Amino acid sequence: MPMNFMCVCGAQVVAPDGSEGKKARCPACKRVLTIDKERDSKGRVTATPERQRILIVEDDADLAAIVRELLEVEGYEVLVAYDGSTGLDMVYEKAPDLVVLDLMLPQINGFEVCRKIKDPANVANKNCWRTPVIILSARSKDRDVRYGKAVGADAYLQKPFKTTELSETIGKLLEKKAVE
Repeated sequence: MPMNFMCVCGAQVVAPDGSEGKKARCPACKRVLTIDKERDSKGRVTATPERQRILIVEDDADLAAIVRELLEVEGYEVLVAYDGSTGLDMVYEKAPDLVVLDLMLPQINGFEVCRKIKDPANVANKNCWRTPVIILSARSKDRDVRYGKAVGADAYLQKPFKTTELSETIGKLLEKKAVE
């Protein structure tokens, strides 16, 4: 007999009997859920969503710490890279759900990192080209914004930025990714 339970988005998820401790994907929001081994007090099957992973690629350690704290408070798992090369390696190895990317980085600049992430022909990226990228940069000229979008950025926010704007942009992009 199949196990039925509700995702945090409200959609019904069906898994085969005996799936306790295993993973299931919500058909509506595409979240990965771990089916709890214990039932709730009313005997219902429950599941815990996996935390979404966000990679911050920022060479300013103080700013990276501020953004990290903001995102962790919102419930995200946060990874940080302090240069473009490490950031790109982490995209390939850790498969984040979203990348927050500075432009002026050591080793590889943010434009090049974004271009490599978003290139579906890049065999190293293993479908990471679908990963949303938010450029967060002090570079505010129109040509920088246009070029950021041309290399694949899903959003471009300028420093200084409002934390609410960053949070809302992350939420919208993750929601959009979930329904694709």
